[in-house]
Amino acid sequence: MNKTPALLLLCLLLAGPLVGADEAETQFNFATGLLIKNEHALAADEFETLLQKHPGFAQADVACYRLGEARQKAGQAEAAQQAFERLLKEFPASERAPQAHYWLGQLKAKADPAAAAAHYAAILEKWPENPIAEAAAYGAAENHFKAGNWAAAIASCDALLKRFPGGEQAPNALYTRGWAAFQAQQWELARASFEELVKRAPESPLAEVARGKTAESLHRLGRLDEALARYAELSPRDNETGRASAIGRATLLFERGDARAAAQAFEEVAGRLAGDARRPACLLNAGHAWYATNDFVRAAAAFDLLTREHPQDTLAPVAGYWLGQAQLRSGDAAKAVATLTPLLGQAALQEAHGFDLRLLLAEAQMARQAYAEAAQAYAAARQAQPGHRLAPEAWMGELAALEKAGRLDAAEQTAAAFLAALPNHARAAEMRFWLGEFRFRRQAYAEADEALAAFLGASPKHALAPEALYKRGWCARHGGQHEAAGAHFKALFTQWPKHPLAAEAALRAGQAAEARQQQAQALDAYRQARALAPDSETAEQAWMAGTVILLGKGAAQEALATASEFVAQRPKSPLLPYAQLYRAEALSQLKRIDEALQAYQSPALQQEATVQEATFGAAWCLDRLQRPAEAAAAYEKVAAAGKGRAAEAAYLAARAREQAKEYDRARQAYAQLAASEAQPPARRDEAAYREAHCAWQAKDAEGAVRGYTALLAQRAGSPLAAQALYDLAWVLLEQEKQTDAEARFQELATRFPTNALAADVQFRLGELAYARNDFAAAAAAYEAALKHPGLTFAGEVRYKLGWTYEQLKRPDDAIACFARLAETDPKGERAPEARYRQARLLQEAGRHDQALAVLAGIQEGAFAEHAALLKAESLRATNRQREALEAYDHLLKTWPEGSFRLAAQLGRAHSLRAVGAHRDALEAYAAVAAAAPGENAAQATLGQGYCHYALQQWDEAAKAFLKVDILYGYENLKKEALTQLVQTWEKAGDADKAARYRNELAQRYPEKP
Repeated sequence: MNKTPALLLLCLLLAGPLVGADEAETQFNFATGLLIKNEHALAADEFETLLQKHPGFAQADVACYRLGEARQKAGQAEAAQQAFERLLKEFPASERAPQAHYWLGQLKAKADPAAAAAHYAAILEKWPENPIAEAAAYGAAENHFKAGNWAAAIASCDALLKRFPGGEQAPNALYTRGWAAFQAQQWELARASFEELVKRAPESPLAEVARGKTAESLHRLGRLDEALARYAELSPRDNETGRASAIGRATLLFERGDARAAAQAFEEVAGRLAGDARRPACLLNAGHAWYATNDFVRAAAAFDLLTREHPQDTLAPVAGYWLGQAQLRSGDAAKAVATLTPLLGQAALQEAHGFDLRLLLAEAQMARQAYAEAAQAYAAARQAQPGHRLAPEAWMGELAALEKAGRLDAAEQTAAAFLAALPNHARAAEMRFWLGEFRFRRQAYAEADEALAAFLGASPKHALAPEALYKRGWCARHGGQHEAAGAHFKALFTQWPKHPLAAEAALRAGQAAEARQQQAQALDAYRQARALAPDSETAEQAWMAGTVILLGKGAAQEALATASEFVAQRPKSPLLPYAQLYRAEALSQLKRIDEALQAYQSPALQQEATVQEATFGAAWCLDRLQRPAEAAAAYEKVAAAGKGRAAEAAYLAARAREQAKEYDRARQAYAQLAASEAQPPARRDEAAYREAHCAWQAKDAEGAVRGYTALLAQRAGSPLAAQALYDLAWVLLEQEKQTDAEARFQELATRFPTNALAADVQFRLGELAYARNDFAAAAAAYEAALKHPGLTFAGEVRYKLGWTYEQLKRPDDAIACFARLAETDPKGERAPEARYRQARLLQEAGRHDQALAVLAGIQEGAFAEHAALLKAESLRATNRQREALEAYDHLLKTWPEGSFRLAAQLGRAHSLRAVGAHRDALEAYAAVAAAAPGENAAQATLGQGYCHYALQQWDEAAKAFLKVDILYGYENLKKEALTQLVQTWEKAGDADKAARYRNELAQRYPEKP
């Protein structure tokens, strides 16, 4: 077919004289002048500006048309197309509309011949008298032909022949119609067209081809005898007819399947057609015939000969296409690409081979691993002929090429476009999977899951269904939907247990269960993974994951057995070190620390994958074995590696140094921790605190003070600030800086009134005040301490508060305080003493019955003897001497060597004397006097005097009273003894002695006025 004639530029006329023209006309004329001078780009810009500024310009349609011309001449095809389309839309009645259609036909012919044909057809339909109508009519036919719309091409040819039966395009129309009919397999029409062509234009260059096509039409009509007869009749002739018949003969041979003979026949006739237009076709057919024999080298030679000798022939592009085919099939993809690429611009090739050409180019690019270029070619193929039967395959090819090129975003768009265009295609299900796959790869998990769910919903038994379930599991996992993830993975390994992904799906199901804290389900899934692929790496991973669960839930014995089994059965596994590590962990959980340490230190664990955890575990064991220095060294190795648990290990190393009492090294380590950005803020605070604490432990009081002070200044908001203040106060106390210490305690109480240390601080403030005899301040501090709820040492505070109240002469408060202590902490260490002191204060206040009631509750413990004595004393003080004697006897029997034995004996003697048992009393007093020379002896001697006095043994009584005065230095007893001595001599009738001692008494103890 001949190419549609190009539209000639019409004479460009200016809008009018420049002189006096308005702005729009001036700009129009200027733009036209630029166009005349071939300043196409400048002209286009001027026309564009004119139309924008003056849309109502009288010749706007002409400006719009010339804008299109200028854009086209400037090589701006798309912009030109937009201009011409604008003309048709905004100025449909313009005289330039036919030319605009014609331009659009030419501009669209390559990319969209159907659209181009529509523009050409519009000219003939609307402006049949226009000079370009005939050329347009042929353009419509030609572009319908290019678009593969044979019926439309035939109809266009018919219309041309009817309207312009004698026109210059009539032979072309007949020729094109013959070809279109031929392509549409309307052989009779083809025969008639070609014969009519011969009749109408026997001298036309096309007539020779028409004769050959006539014979071929007969051939296609099945009128083989006629065709063969024609071939036989014409072949011997050394003219056009003969050569055409020779071609027909070769063709018939080819169709009968005698490809080799046909190839030779085509080559023979091609040799007869030197300079003949049909020579290219013969060479092409020769190439096809050789191609059919799979002799791609000879086929390529034929195609190559055609393209070299006849580069301008209409068949040259087709030959180029087949040359590329032959080169690709012969294994030379690079040559194929080089051959095919230039053909993309061959318009004549596009109608019949546009799709195949691009598809072939794509295959060649794939063969040479030029995947991006292959994807472009696949896309171009389906865009050239979207309705081509192989368009879906081109889409799939494009998808594969984009994937291999790493352009997953474009691959995803391709999959989506396929589904939008071909939702019911046989490969739509597969494409749905790929849509989900590419979304998955770009981590758009929600969108990926949606696509994969649609795929599974439509094709639950598809071969890709297991992989879709697998990816849905991962989508859910990435979205934190662990229950859904587990369900997808479980569906995979239960429905497709033999699928290669089944074992891994079970592994992932276990991980999903773990994420949901469902350890039992996780263990079951891991066991499934092991059962599905027992010899796989996945099984080993599941094995180890199950072991970790056992360790996590404290099933150390089972974990030990599992890990040991792995070690025994998988000695070559890359996971072996982990199994040995978990075995060591199980041993440590079982408190088999020595064995665990040995396992952690085994050479097998001293490799990169496990050495950090193993060293950490060894350090932990050493710590538990009370080997802190060794533990510290191990932790330091982990910390030095700078990865994994390095930060934690650095902290534990410092702690271990502290436990080993290596305070200097611990302080250095804590200082580094406090300054390290790698440590969490809380640990940095603690490190600063412990650095100061280690200084304190090392007896470096000044260093401790500096450390605590720095912490309080630099980390005022630290949770450890209160503890630092507390420790600092104690350090100051140890330095005997009570005032400074008290200030720190007071600061703590003020800044941190609700801190756990606040109660203790108040107690310490009370102690300091008590020590300096500021009992009022002490009482206030103790009382403040007791106001803190949940005070664990309230008994001690009340104990000291009771003592303080005694010092303040507040016996009632002291009594209440001691009573409260005993009531709130009846089993406490201070409770017995508190009851005793309560009773003693009650006794001192003369409240003996209350005292006795309290003392009744003190039957055992450290103060039971105290209580027994106090009870006896209260009974004696209230003149219940018989009960007192029983109480004294109980005490002496229960504590025969007790601390209050002499006091009890003395009190017993007093009670015996009180009930008149003077002789028994004398014996009891004698025992006391003989046991100790102190005040008890003086009291006992005085008591003896009273007994002798009662027995009227005046001399013995006098001696006893004199002993008290002479032998003992207790003034309170001396005065009493002298007084009784005076009375004794008076009773004895010795007035002189009575008078003498009366005078001595008066002199030594004069009565106060």
